[in-house]
Amino acid sequence: MSKDKRTQWHPLFADLLRPLLQDYYDVQTNEPVGDVPREADILLLRRTNNRPTPFRGLWRHLTMWNVVEFKGPSEVARRRDLSLLIELGLGIDRRLHQERERQGQRRLKPEQMAFWYIARKIGPRVIDAARERLGQLEEIETGLWRSQVLQHLVFLVSSEHFASEPDSVSLHLLLVRSPEQERELAKLAIEQPHFVKWYAPCLSVLHVDVWREVEKMARSSKHELKIDYDIMAENVDIEKFIVGYGVERIIEVVGVKKFIKQVGVDRLLSNMPADELKKLKDCLK
Repeated sequence: MSKDKRTQWHPLFADLLRPLLQDYYDVQTNEPVGDVPREADILLLRRTNNRPTPFRGLWRHLTMWNVVEFKGPSEVARRRDLSLLIELGLGIDRRLHQERERQGQRRLKPEQMAFWYIARKIGPRVIDAARERLGQLEEIETGLWRSQVLQHLVFLVSSEHFASEPDSVSLHLLLVRSPEQERELAKLAIEQPHFVKWYAPCLSVLHVDVWREVEKMARSSKHELKIDYDIMAENVDIEKFIVGYGVERIIEVVGVKKFIKQVGVDRLLSNMPADELKKLKDCLK
């Protein structure tokens, strides 16, 4: 499979973040560093107003500017990522200061820009490396560590271990989770009706059991669920998803008759293996 077809996790994560943060933060992707853009799973979250935010969980730690490196669920947290994150963060910080100076704006204080590293699972080796390279590292919640570098706050988030709460739902939507955690996610979706509107495509594709619970809720309240799958289709490797979900399950959901009608008899016969075609002819005799 070509590299161009791989799942783009960080823009998908950005699309999941936007409805939650949109009243307070601008979420940008593919942020260049200096004169030469570097390929990285980077998001830039910029505060757009001074109103108090309603966040009580993970995102209450957001600062004025936030450089976020998001590793998808199929990627592994690595020690070397920490050095690259700091390098990227300082590069973005320098470029933003240059832009502000050109516009006659005041420089940001270091504590107004934080660096975030979010991965599915951050293991002991990466945590030990963070302590060696960053100095003091404090676990302020399960799955959330905080440090500093040159007065910039640095946060490490282990999505798999961080608690399910309204602020963190965008983290958990991209993970394959245990049945207990899926029940927690279903409860969150049902208790926060706007989550259903925002996250219906992701729930229906990646969290089938959660979606069934949401559908039951919708039927009982007589609300029609309208789903726009464009965001998922743009960022997810569809071929990889189909293989993972199972071709037989997809045909079962679509229905064999509808599948054959969509494919067409001529196309079906022209692609049928010789032994299967012979078996079909024998049956017709």
